[in-house]
Amino acid sequence: EPRPHVIFKTVEVVCVTIFTVEYILRVGTVHAAKPQDCGLTEGRSYNSLEMTVCYARQLLNLVDLFAILPFYAEVAGLGSGGASVLRVLRLVRIFRVLKIPKLKSCADMLVDVCWDALPALLILLFMSMMACVFFASCIYITEGTRYSVEAEVLEMHPNGAYIRPSPDGYGIEVSPFTS
Repeated sequence: EPRPHVIFKTVEVVCVTIFTVEYILRVGTVHAAKPQDCGLTEGRSYNSLEMTVCYARQLLNLVDLFAILPFYAEVAGLGSGGASVLRVLRLVRIFRVLKIPKLKSCADMLVDVCWDALPALLILLFMSMMACVFFASCIYITEGTRYSVEAEVLEMHPNGAYIRPSPDGYGIEVSPFTS
């Protein structure tokens, strides 16, 4: 299995450490903020524990948690069998971009555009599938199902063979395969 350069592991450890400290500080001090500043329902009174739990259970905060847990699972030795799955889960960090206030309106606009374009994209998908079926049918009708292969060639390869024109254009080239 290929091993990455040591500098990448060092960068990963530093980044995950900073990210973990930031996450713990953010969740640990949310009780001191106003509920509307944390994305919680205004007008409802929260005690410190309720506010912390409600804040930690928000979607993007769970994304943050799931982005750092795989690293610690691998460090603890729990990621030996499914380590590749854990590495893929780290990609959820990308969704942190959605939390940046400047980009939130852009992300909302992208979702709206995708939602509005969905009917056209579905028609495009349907028409592409219809074209594939049409051209596959044309090829099937044109080529037919009967091939002219000498019987002795097939007898030499009882398990089957893929037969194609030879490179020089004369005769056939037989490539046996196993199933």
